[in-house]
Parts: sequence; C-alpha cells; structure tokens
Amino acid sequence: MPRPPQRRPAAAQPIFMEPGAEAEQPPTAEAQPARGASPRRTRKPTWTTLIPTTIRLDEDVDDRVTVALQTTGMGLQEFIEQAINVACDALSIPKTMPEGSSTKLPRDPNAEPPGTPTEQVWKTGNVRLKPNTRMRLAAACDKQQVGGKELINDAVADYLDDLGIEGG
Repeated sequence: MPRPPQRRPAAAQPIFMEPGAEAEQPPTAEAQPARGASPRRTRKPTWTTLIPTTIRLDEDVDDRVTVALQTTGMGLQEFIEQAINVACDALSIPKTMPEGSSTKLPRDPNAEPPGTPTEQVWKTGNVRLKPNTRMRLAAACDKQQVGGKELINDAVADYLDDLGIEGG
C-alpha cells in the first residue's frame, strides 16, 4: 500500500502595509514559553510567623483533650498554646524570651531505641505555635532534660487536671 502524500502547511500570505501603517497592524500571536514543572518553594512562606509543631499525645490525654475542646470552646492550637504557657510559667521560664532564642526542640535523651515494642499508643496532631511559645517550650525542654514529645504531653495532662477535665 503506497504512503499517502504528506501535507505541507500553506505558505503565509504576505500582508501589504502602507508606509506609516505600523500602528494599525493587527496583533500577532506571540510564541509562549513551554510550560514545565512548577517552581519549587525555595524559602519559608511569609504569610505566617507561626512555627509548625507536631504533637504526640497519649491516647488517654487525647481523649481528655477532645472533651476539653468541646467544653471550653477553644481550638486545638489555642488549647495547646495555653497548656505550654501554663507549664512554662510553673517552671519559671520567662514570659517573653530574648530575641534569637532557640526554637529547636531536643530529642528525649531517655527515649528507647527505634523499633522497641511499646504498649503506649500516641495520637499525632499538628499545631502552629507562636514563636515566643515555641522558644519557651524549647527552654523548658532544656531545663527539664526531656524531649518535646514528653514535655508537651505532660503539660497538656497537667493543664487538663487544672481544668478538672476527666477522661472521656
């Protein structure tokens, strides 16, 4: 079977333009650059000054937090901030941290090695803490020589006790 003849695009017809008629020239389609992958974010977003923080709460504490949120009408972020600040006040951590204080939370020095079987169930959540609260949390972890996970869980449990919230 013979190949069908190839079609060739029609040659563009020249446009005759009167001298001085450049301003009346019809708009022409300009070549657009090829679209590629979206650019990767190279810097921290500037829409917020809050610091993302992962929290891990014991299953019993998590159930109590659910009851507390329903009772108080607070949101999780506000509740966790309040609990951390109350715990830091009890540890005599300054209310306003100096500029440049660390926000890095230390790992628990007494933690069991990864892969160690455990009976405890942790519920994970994410909150965005104000920078001062995060600095206070880091200072409290250093003072107590514990990791962020343990200190946040204990702070929330103590705050729930202060509010008189029992298990749900």
